Amino acid sequence: MGIKTKIKVIEPKTYQGKVTGHLLTLDNGVVGYLNDKESDTDLKEGNDIEYTLEVKKNKKGGDYNLLTIKLVSQDATPPGTEATETLIPPSFKKFNASKSITDMKYEGRVYCLKLAVRAFLAGKLERKEVGGTFVEWVGIMDTAIDEIKE
Repeated sequence: MGIKTKIKVIEPKTYQGKVTGHLLTLDNGVVGYLNDKESDTDLKEGNDIEYTLEVKKNKKGGDYNLLTIKLVSQDATPPGTEATETLIPPSFKKFNASKSITDMKYEGRVYCLKLAVRAFLAGKLERKEVGGTFVEWVGIMDTAIDEIKE
């Protein structure tokens, strides 16, 4: 859906004593108004969330951020993993007996690196975890290739 982070501050905005909306500050520094119609309910400070941001114009012509917030489930996919279908390099979906082990391992490494970087950019891995995760995935990929080619 969007970018993962946490809610740092939720500040109710009032008009004539009634709450008319909420101003959010996210851990990554983004500040904006909550899109009440499309966001999850029961949002609290410290929640793990995914958000999308739209820049809107106010009545005076100024810009403001409108945030659509979705809670991230704690029992969701573990960090750095995706659905199995997306983990299989496209060239591996059909077994190609003529492809050399070296070529398959090279393609596997490139694909593992892309996945690790994607996981980092999506907030699923910390920077210090990327290298170790890449090495682990390459080991798994190499073992699988060796078993296929035997």
